[in-house]
Amino acid sequence: MHRGRIGTLRNSWMSCALHTSLQPGDADPAREFKVNFAAAVTTRTGEVRVENRVTSRGRRIATAEMRLADRAGTLVPLGTTPCAILQAEAA
Repeated sequence: MHRGRIGTLRNSWMSCALHTSLQPGDADPAREFKVNFAAAVTTRTGEVRVENRVTSRGRRIATAEMRLADRAGTLVPLGTTPCAILQAEAA
């Protein structure tokens, strides 16, 4: 898989993890992201499993981590991202 695709998917997946810690209406724009490619994702890789988790959560900044593994459990890329927490304005 093209590494740009993994970067795009990574952004969506880690955002989903961060959304679980937000209040309705809050947003979490990425401040940056990093992906370490431990191995290539190819057609021979087969199905992959994605695991995301929030590694730290403050009032204004949260950090998430992504792990992507093949069926054998071999880690493919590892990504991290710090995101700003933008709280929804009170109505």
